[in-house]
Amino acid sequence: MRIRARSISGMLALSFCCTGMTGQLFAQAAGDQRSIEDQVPSVDRAASQEARDELTLARNALAKAQANSMSMVRVAEIQFKNTDGYKSAQIEFQMARSRFYAMQKPVLDALREDEEYAKLNNDRDSARLTIDRLVESQKADYIALLPLAKQAMEAKRRMTRAEVIALALDPEVETARQELMEANTRLRSMNANARRSAVGSQMVKIAGADLTSARVRVEEANRLLADSLTQEAEADRIRDLRIQSLRNGQQLVLPDEAVVKPAKPAKPQNKPKGANEADKGNDDQDD
Repeated sequence: MRIRARSISGMLALSFCCTGMTGQLFAQAAGDQRSIEDQVPSVDRAASQEARDELTLARNALAKAQANSMSMVRVAEIQFKNTDGYKSAQIEFQMARSRFYAMQKPVLDALREDEEYAKLNNDRDSARLTIDRLVESQKADYIALLPLAKQAMEAKRRMTRAEVIALALDPEVETARQELMEANTRLRSMNANARRSAVGSQMVKIAGADLTSARVRVEEANRLLADSLTQEAEADRIRDLRIQSLRNGQQLVLPDEAVVKPAKPAKPQNKPKGANEADKGNDDQDD
């Protein structure tokens, strides 16, 4: 039993010793890997960071340029609308609209005295009140509400038809309507002129040029960032190749290192016709 216990203790001690040696080997291997990576300089990422900073500044400048351009357009439109011509057209439109509504009032008042129109008005109001009571009592359903809704809509449709006919047949209302349409056409034309004048003003043109420059700056910043990221990716690839070559104990020739190619042998020059025969004769004389 003592011999068996001693053998077990020896085996455990040997196992612990092997485990410790294995851990040391792994630690040494990891240290070797880190030392190899430390031998290769890391990739400089300053260019991409500068490109990102420039892109942020360019986007901020673009946002300011866009806001300034819109502001200049509004200022130019306001300046145009402060002119006497625009103010006059606006006053004419407001007066024509007031006159049209004033001409409508006696016609509509007379229509409300009509028995048929009054009955349609009562039918519409009655259907609406019934719908409201059903909804408030929480007893409303589709079957109950549908005929009431149809009744209210039909009464309203017939009332609107009667109003349109009455207004169209009144000559004073029709004259006021034509004047309102003409005044509205003139005002809309003045608004279009205001927008065209704003776009053509000097301050809007300057703001537009600044906006174009800001857009170009953003495009250039995006291009620089893309180029710098591409260069960094290539530098990372080359660094990984260098580290792998050091791990394998090989000398790696990288794309960025100078490679001396052997010079190509010079091609023999073409001799004039008959030169070979002359050389042959000289050789015979030497013999």
